[in-house]
Amino acid sequence: MASREGGGGGGGSGRPALKVGRTQEYRMGRETQLLAAEGSPVSLFVLCGDRFEAARLFRSGGLAVHMARVEAHPVSMASCAVGDHQWMLARDALVARLDARVFVFEMPGFFYAVVVPPDGDGGGGAERKCATLAEIFCRFCSYHDLSTTPQGEDEAGAHGLNEHSNPWVRAHARIQRLKRSPASPSAGQATADSPAERASVVGIASQLERAVRTSAVVKLLSRSLLAGALQPVRHLTITLGAGAAGDSSTDAGASTGAPP
Repeated sequence: MASREGGGGGGGSGRPALKVGRTQEYRMGRETQLLAAEGSPVSLFVLCGDRFEAARLFRSGGLAVHMARVEAHPVSMASCAVGDHQWMLARDALVARLDARVFVFEMPGFFYAVVVPPDGDGGGGAERKCATLAEIFCRFCSYHDLSTTPQGEDEAGAHGLNEHSNPWVRAHARIQRLKRSPASPSAGQATADSPAERASVVGIASQLERAVRTSAVVKLLSRSLLAGALQPVRHLTITLGAGAAGDSSTDAGASTGAPP
């Protein structure tokens, strides 16, 4: 889930360059902080169960987004973290903004949800954080903003799930409808065979364990790339998504994996 970079910081795609923060240099590259949310802790949920009905609060802490760039290679890796837990952002990974301060991430075998708390002083800081997050996710992920869509409209045909008392069950109905839409990267695929759909038959403990392992792998991959232990040309297979393949100037993400 690294990204292949073009020139101009996204200028070729008509998007303004992201505001960047602190940059730390490493042996084979650098890591730049794209966002560091201060203030009240952000909540990270793992959405378990057939319809997210067994959602679990997994972490609570500061929110940060980083991008690791590998020296002399057109490759970067963007990641998001809540507290000490980290996960990748990728062009072919679905991210949906369900509410002004709620984002859902589709991962291999499970889903995350990030909930940004409201401002205690009403200063608008939470709104600015979420606007920056939306800009980042739009660039690095398959991002969909449903926060302005009436729930009754995007959940049509959900067999009454939009009336469910559990907000995560309502969120599941919206995500499934989104995945069936033509704009979704997974549209037209047999969703019952996708890793995220198979999560419905995986126990809650197994999903939480998978989330822990995912974070460990992301941290190891990032450190290995920046230290030179992994060489992109030799050790990574980068597959451009349909949207990225047609635009070589974009710096949005593309999936990557180590060859077998």
